[in-house]
Amino acid sequence: MVTPFIGKVGHVPEIMLGAVAFTAIYVAVKSWRTRTPAAAKRAGSAAWQRFIASMQIDYDRWHDGEPYDLDALAALTGEERDKAETLLIARKDMDWRDADALDRLGSAAALAALEDSRQGPNRAVRLRASEHLFARGRLTNLDDVLIEGIARATFGEGLQESLWLAAKHPSPAVVRALAESALCRREEGAVHAVALLYFLHGLAAEQFDTAHQDYFLKFRTTLHGPERRALFDELCARIGIDGSMIVCVPQPAD
Repeated sequence: MVTPFIGKVGHVPEIMLGAVAFTAIYVAVKSWRTRTPAAAKRAGSAAWQRFIASMQIDYDRWHDGEPYDLDALAALTGEERDKAETLLIARKDMDWRDADALDRLGSAAALAALEDSRQGPNRAVRLRASEHLFARGRLTNLDDVLIEGIARATFGEGLQESLWLAAKHPSPAVVRALAESALCRREEGAVHAVALLYFLHGLAAEQFDTAHQDYFLKFRTTLHGPERRALFDELCARIGIDGSMIVCVPQPAD
């Protein structure tokens, strides 16, 4: 079963949410309030009204990771169901909640929109669409989308979602990508890769275990050269992996 992304900022230590990331999140949340066309808010059935109301995502609903009312969506019939499908397809790259709704509709057109979203501009939506398609047996694995997110995403642009999904699908390729980020990435990308590696190897009670925060944060401050390599080698020894073949390769710009 595909469950909602954890949207709570509280699940990300405040020390890791820099001004740039928080500004990106704030701007995104403000824009969501105006994304539902006015025409969609006209009177309809009770299910239609509930579904449209659930699409109004303010800061609190975003912060709590609250999804759309998918039961109301499922209750739509006839013209209203068709209108909902048209609306969601038009919004397919805006929010992971739209991907959830398209999956719930499950029509040929809705699933085609999910396929398109895998190539779209919104990393969180790419991840969510991929997870739904994987659950339906339309993808063999999630490695490509997870590796890209682990290597390049920042908070507010898909890092939290990438890590959350990687914790559910820790294939050998995904674990290697986390190790590469621990060695090669800076700031939150490295810190949270280390935290997740700790969790996946049984050394932490949760995905970011604050009991080990001081150790994780060492990867934020030691950025280059032999000191970083020594710190990485220590990590590999702690979690029991061979990192000797892992090297840093420059990532292309977005």
